[in-house]
Amino acid sequence: MEKYKYLFKNIGLLTISNFGSKILVFFLVPLYTRVLSTAEYGSYDIVITTINLLLPILTLSISESVMRFTLDKNNDPKETFTIGLKIVIRAWLFLILLIILNNKFNIISILKTYSLYMLLLFFVNSLYRLCSQFARGTEKIVDLSIAGVISSFAMVIFNVLFLLYFKLGIAGFFLANILSYLMAIIYYIFRLKIYSQIVITKTSTKMIKDMKDYSKPLTLNSISWWINNAADRYIVTWMCGLAVNGVYAIAYKIPSILEVFQSIFLQAWQISAVKSFEDNDKEIFFSQIYNIYNFFMVMLCSVLIIMVKFVAGILFANEFYWAWVFVPVILLANVFGAMSGLIGGVFSAVKDTKIYSYSTTIGAITNIVLNIILIYLIGAMGAAIATATSYFVVWVIRLINSKKYIAIKINLKRDLFVYFILVLQAVFMINISSIKVYIIELIMFTFIGFLYYKEIKGLFKKIKQYVFIK
Repeated sequence: MEKYKYLFKNIGLLTISNFGSKILVFFLVPLYTRVLSTAEYGSYDIVITTINLLLPILTLSISESVMRFTLDKNNDPKETFTIGLKIVIRAWLFLILLIILNNKFNIISILKTYSLYMLLLFFVNSLYRLCSQFARGTEKIVDLSIAGVISSFAMVIFNVLFLLYFKLGIAGFFLANILSYLMAIIYYIFRLKIYSQIVITKTSTKMIKDMKDYSKPLTLNSISWWINNAADRYIVTWMCGLAVNGVYAIAYKIPSILEVFQSIFLQAWQISAVKSFEDNDKEIFFSQIYNIYNFFMVMLCSVLIIMVKFVAGILFANEFYWAWVFVPVILLANVFGAMSGLIGGVFSAVKDTKIYSYSTTIGAITNIVLNIILIYLIGAMGAAIATATSYFVVWVIRLINSKKYIAIKINLKRDLFVYFILVLQAVFMINISSIKVYIIELIMFTFIGFLYYKEIKGLFKKIKQYVFIK
């Protein structure tokens, strides 16, 4: 029971940070859709998407390696952090060179226009990730949570200040992001005494090699996830224009509700997976967590599909409103992404990062091929379908490969049938405009709950044990 209590405790702490604060940021969406044009938001999305591609490539995904190697009690946390910081600084220098070349030869005009903001965002984002992963590695979950709250509240304050009061437009949007990360970094510096974690003497060559060997496959994994998450934005922009991409990009804001839960859980789960993998009852523990997590993701997805028009009416203003049609399909993608992330905890525990890159690379290839075909045939909706399909492919590959290390006991036939019901929910919601669609949706939601009766009963039992067992 201690494993469950440890996991629930970390989830509780991270909920304080992620859920409350990210919900605040979530409610900024109406502000964005009223202040920014679709083209402006499309431009911002391209810059952020490019940063998310460059981060793992230039930093070699070293932040994840810092977390994993810091968790090993035999390693010196100061040494792992210093190695990570050196690689991050090298990434900064290389990005400066890339931006100079892009500005000189005007390779990507959008990135040239916002090059200074892009550079500053990369600086603070990479350092924030490094500090956050170090906090996870040292199991400073409280500090990780507080930093998340600081960052999100700063985001809200600066967005309101720059967009409404100073009316800076897209420049204010960039500045709000940069300063919100900076506030959290300042907290980390003083709270975790980051300045004392830096080793001046030469770090171990073997440690550097081991950390890079662990993180390099994660770099390919991150690139592939980027393709799964974001390459469609470039293809939509190329085939449909910046304005359509702005609408398509804003559609991801509703599925971000699911991503909040995923982020909270997976941050806590990765630590628990590493710490519990050598236990004799690991198969029972992993299986129960998988089934409960799958149940939560499915039910949330079902509810959000039912409520999508209502939520879009609140969040999306003007020409952004029709973005709701993409949301049900993107929600399906998030469910498979969530389950892929959970299985990834197994590979992290055994330090087999190659399967990360293998699975996501196959998913990325699937995504690109389907994006080009489907966007050409049916427009931006094709991008959403391609993303959902690629996430499904990654989930299947990881589930199969996890059997090498652990036998996760799941009701696969039942789960596949439930996923089919979610697909039907999405299709009906998009294509039926009359009030009867809600009757159909509620019947399917109730049926899904009935199929997961065992998980509901087991969840209440675990909560009861957690509350009453000392």
